[in-house]
Amino acid sequence: MERRRVIHGERKEKRKVMRRNEFRERKNRLKNRAGRIALFCAVLFLTVLSVGGCIGKPNTKKMLQNYMESRYPDDVFQTERYDFASYDDEYYITGEYFSSNKIPTGEICAYCRKENGQWIFEDNYMMLMAKDEIEEGFQKLAEDTFGPCKVYLHYANLFISSGEPVTTDADAILNLCKAELVIYLSPESSLDGDLKSKTGEFHQKLVKDGKYMVFGTVWTVDSEDYYNQLSGILTGPEMDNSADIVNKAGDF
Repeated sequence: MERRRVIHGERKEKRKVMRRNEFRERKNRLKNRAGRIALFCAVLFLTVLSVGGCIGKPNTKKMLQNYMESRYPDDVFQTERYDFASYDDEYYITGEYFSSNKIPTGEICAYCRKENGQWIFEDNYMMLMAKDEIEEGFQKLAEDTFGPCKVYLHYANLFISSGEPVTTDADAILNLCKAELVIYLSPESSLDGDLKSKTGEFHQKLVKDGKYMVFGTVWTVDSEDYYNQLSGILTGPEMDNSADIVNKAGDF
């Protein structure tokens, strides 16, 4: 009888040990499963962020590319360079330069900014498309006032919001933003009266009836050879090198 009790006790103790081991194994399996799930979620989260952009920052490069392609589907765009980016907790602004099949010069610029939780997009594409026609129109007005001259549109600063309709009409485009002109006067320009009054007269022609929102600068060029070589707006080192030839005459 005593032997049976001993055997029974040993068996009971073994069952307890087996149950404790089973419990530990089950607990470990649950821990391992939870760890795998946590790891999977972490990898998934980081993958989503890497696709969407840097952690805490939107992928504005992709956003700008998509914006240009959807707004102007008849053209094909290639990124030239990522121009600028600024971030803080509440405000983002970023810009990018593009070339396209229709404008291969790399002068297309688009930027986006986030204000009050809303993304705002702007670009100078329509202004570039109408640039030649706009310059020709202002060229005639300028020649009527100043005589021989060259007129250039400072398109780099002329952005139109994505909220405006897409158009190729020059007058309609000029009504969407404030245009900046740069005028170079030929040494052969014959000015009746002083240049300041002529500049004011030209500006009055531009803003007559509120048709255009235009401002700009008039420059005199003292060298006929230099004037003939002009093909666009002088910037940076070009301005420094021509300081004795090209002189600012006034603003309008």
